[in-house]
Amino acid sequence: MKIVIDWITEIDLVTKMFRKNFSDFTEAVLNHRVKENAWSIAQNIEHINLLNSSYFKYFKEIQSGTHSLPETENLETIAQDSLLALKPFTSRERIKRANTWDIWQPTSGLIPKNILYDFEESQLVFKKLIKGFDGTALTKTFIKYPGHLDFILKLDDCIDLLIEHENRHLNQAVEIGRHS
Repeated sequence: MKIVIDWITEIDLVTKMFRKNFSDFTEAVLNHRVKENAWSIAQNIEHINLLNSSYFKYFKEIQSGTHSLPETENLETIAQDSLLALKPFTSRERIKRANTWDIWQPTSGLIPKNILYDFEESQLVFKKLIKGFDGTALTKTFIKYPGHLDFILKLDDCIDLLIEHENRHLNQAVEIGRHS
């Protein structure tokens, strides 16, 4: 249960930091892009919502016992290799710049200011789903990666990566906010 509480605390902190840093921003400032090929604050937030929600279906499947994985003997090895491949692109230090999968690309047009509300709502769903894993063997449960059919993660690593990814985009959005 402690790890679930830790995740909830981390999600609450990220949510609080987004609210603290950006709730007073106008829609125009949230959508301002400091460079043509860089995302706005709003796009960073929308991207988090898209990525996290792509896992929610799988979380529900795991909880209901219907999540299916490819037939293989090497789940542990695949999960370890997948984690090593993904970690540099989710790190809050932004070690490597990622080319985002199409399914997680944010809107290129104007994103309404209520994106912050949408983010907070998505965070509530995320926390509720995590609480539903109480009693689940998190290190022995595997989950598909929605962006690439060959990637599989351990459930605890997946949740760690999602929260780290949120922090990555929080840092990116804060940096953009300094230049807006």
